[in-house]
Amino acid sequence: MVLKLHGLSVSTNTARVVACLHEKDVDFQLVPVDLFARGNKEPSFLAKNPFGQIPVLEDGDITLFESRAISSYIAEKFKETGTDLIRHESFSEAALVKVWTEVESQQYHPAICPIIYEFFGKPVQGLEPDQAVIDANLEKLEKVLDVYEAKLSSTKYLAGDFYSLADLHHFPYTFYFMKTPLGSVISDRPHVKAWWDDITARPALKKVAEVMAGIKVHGTAMSTAAARVLATLYEKEVEFELVPIDMRAGEHKKDSFLALNPFGQVPAFEDGDLQLFESRAITQYIAHEYASKGTPLIVPDSKKMAILSVWTEVEAHKFDPAASKLSYELAIKPLLGMVTDFAVVEEFEAKLGTVLDVYEKRLGQSKYLGGDCFSLADLHHLPTTQYLMGTQAKKLFECRPNVSAWVADITARPAWTKFICQTIHISTVMAGIKVHGTVFSTAAARVLATLYEKEVEFELVPIDMKAGEHKKESFLALNPFGQVPAFEDGDLQLFESRAITQYIAHEYASKGTPLIVPDSKKMAILSVWTEVEAHKFDPAASKLSYELAIKPLLGMVTDFAVVEEFEAKLGTVLDVYEKRLGQSKYLGGDCFSLADLHHLPTTQYLMGTQAKKLFECRPNVSAWVADITARPAWTKVLAMRAH
Repeated sequence: MVLKLHGLSVSTNTARVVACLHEKDVDFQLVPVDLFARGNKEPSFLAKNPFGQIPVLEDGDITLFESRAISSYIAEKFKETGTDLIRHESFSEAALVKVWTEVESQQYHPAICPIIYEFFGKPVQGLEPDQAVIDANLEKLEKVLDVYEAKLSSTKYLAGDFYSLADLHHFPYTFYFMKTPLGSVISDRPHVKAWWDDITARPALKKVAEVMAGIKVHGTAMSTAAARVLATLYEKEVEFELVPIDMRAGEHKKDSFLALNPFGQVPAFEDGDLQLFESRAITQYIAHEYASKGTPLIVPDSKKMAILSVWTEVEAHKFDPAASKLSYELAIKPLLGMVTDFAVVEEFEAKLGTVLDVYEKRLGQSKYLGGDCFSLADLHHLPTTQYLMGTQAKKLFECRPNVSAWVADITARPAWTKFICQTIHISTVMAGIKVHGTVFSTAAARVLATLYEKEVEFELVPIDMKAGEHKKESFLALNPFGQVPAFEDGDLQLFESRAITQYIAHEYASKGTPLIVPDSKKMAILSVWTEVEAHKFDPAASKLSYELAIKPLLGMVTDFAVVEEFEAKLGTVLDVYEKRLGQSKYLGGDCFSLADLHHLPTTQYLMGTQAKKLFECRPNVSAWVADITARPAWTKVLAMRAH
């Protein structure tokens, strides 16, 4: 029976096991676990590993987790094949292998792992790397490497003059580490460098390295262009990593993304050292490079391929210009709180209808546009068509029987269904968390900051308060008081920002920053200060914010008598804060919590007014404000405002 390894090729822990399997020349099946869709948290996976982590190995009736335990099992079970990784014929050599595998686990790994997370893990989550964490752990790593340098000056490998698990276990994290600007700490130590060069030249590890470099798609599943690429990867059954790009926060215009796509549009694509942009060029590459995998999306016959190419060109230059314009007017604008231009809709429905008349005739001659088999020519239509089938424009497809049958066929494909299910799951945009409001509202900003701290995805549904949208029946059904924000998480509907933040902090306690504490006494103290914010700080601060920040924006005259009155009231509150913050770093204790977060939106407004003096003249308060307003999650909220 072939071994089954549940994991992902780009995962360091999975790669550790895969490297061992290759060294032992053991056949295995890699069963992909979709971490982005939380496949590792499904009951079927948790039955294999209750910690919900990859990899998991199934060998007949035995199921194992923990990568080092798995690699040891493989090395022992298959000790007679491939490379001897445990030196089973020599008790003393086997003991030394165990010593240095422990060193890797207890000394090397704790130092290098946080560095890899900062460089590779955080950007995937939309977080900024913490240089202090990198520096602290780099110092620890260098001390470990000094020991390695001394050891490797006397033996070729860590456990002796033989390659073993002790060396192999270092490979995955070091592989990623060498892709950071810090690789010199390896290359500057000659014996360590020679060791690294030696093990990375091994055929088994070369195989692993090729896969670890992996495919990355930088974008959002809600983009039609990115969806085109993702659908192709699903059809070809090729593993990939979706690197989320927060377009609301302008991440697609940052230098790091522009280095991948100079036009600042999603998607950008990486396959090892190859970088591409333009979705149709990417799909063509995938279809050719991975021709032997999954669904054939191109054909080897040159004449048939020429016909297929005609229809991919038709999609790009005839279908898409009209379909994309309609999609924007009928599907995207309503999501953004914008008004659909029905004159434009009428114009482009006529244009798309003309194109679909040609399609109707073509699809009367063949099942698919490029011939009798599904191909890129059909796939390229999927993302925009999917949007349009949820609008009035679906009539253009449904009134043409051949086109209607074709749409029903291609949208029912397993790969596209998988993409849709993934999109619904990932993007809380279609069925998960929705915050109805405006980022300029202090109450809505309080909720957004909490979601960013908890690293929970959400959709901000803009509410145009100038147009009175918060007083319309559709919004009042969510919040009967007609105030922003309103909040949805699946079938749960909430209003009142502090109630919403409490829910998020509890419901998503295991994610992101802990904003509450499990200890009942500490939680009671934290609750005191959340109440103080709501009933002491906010009444004065909100009044000042309105007079000093909001009124000028609305062209109204500030009432300085009111300002004077509420500056005195806020000053009294801040005197208490000054004393409290002399006892602990944050209001609720020594860790940032909801008690601090709740202050952010109003404080941010006040720091741009004359009232900032109230904070700056109190050193403990001033340091606290500087600390909490510099948090990456809050910076994201401010970026949304700027964007």
